[in-house]
Amino acid sequence: MKGSLGHFDYKFCGDLWYINKGEKVKAKKITIKAPTRLHLKEVLFIEQEYEKSQLKLLESMKNIIGDELLKDTISDNSKKTKEKEEEKEEVAVLKSLMSGGADVEKCLSCLETIFLSSKNGVHFAYVDDKEEITDTILEDFSIIDIKNLLGSYIVNFIIASPGN
Repeated sequence: MKGSLGHFDYKFCGDLWYINKGEKVKAKKITIKAPTRLHLKEVLFIEQEYEKSQLKLLESMKNIIGDELLKDTISDNSKKTKEKEEEKEEVAVLKSLMSGGADVEKCLSCLETIFLSSKNGVHFAYVDDKEEITDTILEDFSIIDIKNLLGSYIVNFIIASPGN
């Protein structure tokens, strides 16, 4: 999953098939290129929803356990998070979006817009490094894959960006 800020690869959990040179091929991975100015509106929306969900979760924790315990809990959780860093970070991000009240449906719509976009004939998402994402291919993504891709996108391009 991890990649440079220029792109990341995601291995599919579910089955995804596409046609390449007249033959049906099972997809192994999707490569997502880093967003550009072309995607500013979509990326800002996803980032805003992620940040709002994080703030809402912190406020909820603060109301439940109080300020001092919250500091200790955050400290303990960051230690545990570092220990489990390899454990599906995108799933944790997605769960925090959902439990924090983010508009996940709109975030997924923004993600699809990014996947389907191109600039000067260069696409921003490819299956198996060669097949550009189309509406037809995108419709066949499993639910788990599209949700995990949202989490992976946030981990790789929003949380990992130099400004965060």
